[in-house]
Amino acid sequence: LQRAIVYLPRLREFTIGEIVSDYYQALLRVPLEDADPDRQLRSQASRRLSLRRMKLAACSMPVLLGGDVDLWARWIGALGDIPGSLFVAWSRVPVRDPILKKEVYTGALCRMIEHVDDLRKRD
Repeated sequence: LQRAIVYLPRLREFTIGEIVSDYYQALLRVPLEDADPDRQLRSQASRRLSLRRMKLAACSMPVLLGGDVDLWARWIGALGDIPGSLFVAWSRVPVRDPILKKEVYTGALCRMIEHVDDLRKRD
């Protein structure tokens, strides 16, 4: 990505963080914040992801997010809104380099417990 930004003039107006965020937004089908409410409802209804998409997002996280703590916090939070995806990504979440805020880890663990509880209630 760094080389692409240097050699492609159109990409110079974006940061790596913006490009990575756009990639995950498309991959995880996260609705845009500024989209109209009606469009967001349709987007949430079609937000069921395949296991392949979840695995792709999880496997690419260490490479694309690198040491950016804010991006890690944002996308772990976004994964928490998609049932089951934190279980796929949990082995990729860094525990020491970079060290994320305590709230990120506890929030993710709480969401995982909520997802398990929701599954139990369905049965």
